[in-house]
Amino acid sequence: MDLSEERQDEKVFSVFLLCLAIFTISFHPPVLAANTQKGAKVFSTNCAYCHAGDQNLVKANKSLKK
Repeated sequence: MDLSEERQDEKVFSVFLLCLAIFTISFHPPVLAANTQKGAKVFSTNCAYCHAGDQNLVKANKSLKK
C-alpha cells in the first residue's frame, strides 16, 4: 500500500467515526433524574452550604444560575 492509499483509508475511517459519533449522540435519550426527592436531599446534604442562594462560595464566578 502506498502513501496515498493509506491517507485515503485514514479519511474513510475518520468519516466513519464521525458518522458513528453523530448517530450515537442523535439517538441517545436525555438523562433525567430518577428520583428528584432523593436528589434534593443529596443537594441539601452535600451542596447547599456552598451554593446558598444559587451562588458558589468556592468559585464566585461559577454559580448555579444559567
